[in-house]
Amino acid sequence: FNGMWAFVIYDKRTSSLFASRDRFGVKPLYYSLSSEHLLFASELKAFTDNNLLKTEINNEAAYLFLVKAETETLEQSFFKDVFELFPSHAFTLNLQTKEFKKWKYWAFSGFSCKTFRETQLNQGSLRQLDKPLPWLNICRTAI
Repeated sequence: FNGMWAFVIYDKRTSSLFASRDRFGVKPLYYSLSSEHLLFASELKAFTDNNLLKTEINNEAAYLFLVKAETETLEQSFFKDVFELFPSHAFTLNLQTKEFKKWKYWAFSGFSCKTFRETQLNQGSLRQLDKPLPWLNICRTAI
């Protein structure tokens, strides 16, 4: 696929769900999985308006954001038991067996975030941008 997406597809034949998120994570996909339910949405606020999940603050994520200014370094979101599907990842959930499988389906070929950042810092060309670029976010969280 090319482009930006986040989707969940139900396969009636296999009684399973398939979810995927675009390569650079432009479109978000959050999910909560328990033995009773799978909830998913493109925004965190959708999890606050339901009777299936008690939304509690994830202290670790809040600490990383407020104290270290780190975002998107954890799979868990600001809510406990709500996860973000990372860019270039997909998952399947078999609704009969409850088997959940998650994997990374794509990665830069021949590209190292660490080497890129070191080269750019040495050349002094990594500067504050007006618009953040998706691959810089990937490099920021990959190191």
